[in-house]
Amino acid sequence: MNTLVIIDDEEFIRYLLKNIIDWNRLGFELIGEAKNSIEALELLEENPDLALIDIKLPGMSGIELCKRIKEDGFTTHVLIISGYSDFEYARQAIAYPFVHNYILKPVDADELESSVKEVTEQLNHQKISNITNNINFLSHIFSVSGDNGSKARDLLFNKKRIYDKYLVYITSKHLANYPVESVNHPEENEVILELNNDRLCFILNYECPQAEIYNKIKKVSPLIGISPSTGNFSNIEKLYYQADVAYNTLCFYNATGILDANIKKEQRVIVMSQIKQIGEAFINLNFGLYQQLIKNICKYFYENKISIEYVAWLYNYMLMLSVSQKADDNPNTAEFFYYHNIIANYSNIEELCDILCSLFLMPGDSPDLSDGLTGEVLEYINDNIRDSSLLLGDIAKKFHISISHLSKHIKNYTGITFTEYITKKRMEEAASLLLKSDQTIIEISEYVGYNDYFYFNKVFKRYFGITPSKYRRSNRVKV
Repeated sequence: MNTLVIIDDEEFIRYLLKNIIDWNRLGFELIGEAKNSIEALELLEENPDLALIDIKLPGMSGIELCKRIKEDGFTTHVLIISGYSDFEYARQAIAYPFVHNYILKPVDADELESSVKEVTEQLNHQKISNITNNINFLSHIFSVSGDNGSKARDLLFNKKRIYDKYLVYITSKHLANYPVESVNHPEENEVILELNNDRLCFILNYECPQAEIYNKIKKVSPLIGISPSTGNFSNIEKLYYQADVAYNTLCFYNATGILDANIKKEQRVIVMSQIKQIGEAFINLNFGLYQQLIKNICKYFYENKISIEYVAWLYNYMLMLSVSQKADDNPNTAEFFYYHNIIANYSNIEELCDILCSLFLMPGDSPDLSDGLTGEVLEYINDNIRDSSLLLGDIAKKFHISISHLSKHIKNYTGITFTEYITKKRMEEAASLLLKSDQTIIEISEYVGYNDYFYFNKVFKRYFGITPSKYRRSNRVKV
């Protein structure tokens, strides 16, 4: 059953939209209504399949809501409900590919049903595509890690065995209380994938309450990252991503236990309030208060195991403020991080806190880099490019310059950011080794500085457009 939300400030219109057609017959379940933009944003957090959105709402227009859907990466499809007076205004919303139609008030039942059927066709196509993508996603992991047996493939790829609920969790192979033979002979309702030399990924289908699942998996390992939600087979890759974020969050805090890294609404409020205070301290040039607030928020992150995605968001926000210290600094020189970059560059929250505290230097505290010194920095980077622990912060300390200034000068000198430069050098060497050596892909990934094969594969595909294995098969010269 697809999910539906209705967003309109008029109670009568919401009642009409609920009852004008038979939603159940069309395969939709109404999961919520909203009469203003605040309620609408909360509903959209659920990522419904379809949203009926009034073009005019208190606090935020329908077009602005569509913009938020795009920015937040939701997969929601939209039908705009428009009055005649804002007809031309509503046409702007059609620029978004997920907006299928604008329907004039008073709403015609036949027109609405016809539009809903078009959305349903796309939803069905999308789900089939997602299943195909996830089969490819898992097949690739199997091709790297070795097949866990015919039972595993039947469990995942046989349509007769596709369950309604799947859950993913990840742990360290060295911490798992799992006999080695169990990896190759998993239980009837689970698949275990060896992602690299250190990690195991468990894909579990079940029909029992989640509490029972927790009782089961807590026996597996003292450190587990688990997906906060469940889903059907088409959601496997998303569930993997959620579990990966949770696992890396625990590692970053040097913590143990079971974590789903799903930040609660009240925690989000506290975090955003603290961020606001940090911004005000910057505006008022109160660097002492700024540093204390940074320490406070890092402590809060540590104590509450706030998702490493929010750690990356905090880092990027602070870096942007740091770059803006000088009028001649260009925000485009700032090197923004995803959570994998945070893990790669900082070993724990304490180290990150120290770096954030040092970002805000008083004017004149950090010298400019000459072209000669920038060249020396790049030579040092090139000599250590294979070091997986090559950190921007360590390089900045070695050459006695702030991170923001170092990022700026590397960007001005090379035309790309530090991370882009590192990636370029590593990808070029990886590509060369794929064509000229007989090393396995895992060996190559570790050699060029990536301890996580899965992340290496993702970066390589983003850089070259194809996976390392396809690159080798397509380009290697047969002797």
